[in-house]
Amino acid sequence: MSFAPPLELRLRGAAARSRSGRVRSAPERSSPTRPTTQSCWASGLARTGIRKGELLALIIDAIVQIGSAFWLRIPIGKLHNDRYIPLHPQLKELLDDWVTHHRPAGLRTNRLLVERNRPLTALRVATALRRLAEQAGIGHVTAHQLRHTLATQAINRGMSLDAIAALLGHKPSP
Repeated sequence: MSFAPPLELRLRGAAARSRSGRVRSAPERSSPTRPTTQSCWASGLARTGIRKGELLALIIDAIVQIGSAFWLRIPIGKLHNDRYIPLHPQLKELLDDWVTHHRPAGLRTNRLLVERNRPLTALRVATALRRLAEQAGIGHVTAHQLRHTLATQAINRGMSLDAIAALLGHKPSP
């Protein structure tokens, strides 16, 4: 049995796809040689569907290679177990650039995302998303909306609901 979302959901998904693409690409348009730090955070949220708190909790060794693919290890979450999310190649490049050029060496924290030698805050991420949305010429965008956008895109591409639930860190359906 296949699941076909209602037309309204598909239309919202199309608008959301457009929204998340513009949020991810807004800084690249203004600086094609090196994306901004904020675009790294926004891409991380939009391309993985992780929660804002999960983004903030990522540690420096969260990127793991399994076989020839790279994965993002999300530490213990709501279900009290680690999960692995496939890492889009462009996001892998952004994160590599972040670690190489933006993350200071010798910090006392093992958090991946830091700013001014301190762990990144939820308020800072929200502010960056608001600024990126303004630059892209779209309305208010939150980390949770980007999470829903990823789920909508996955549904529209035919991904099973159980696989989407696992990707997002939800309980599998009974």
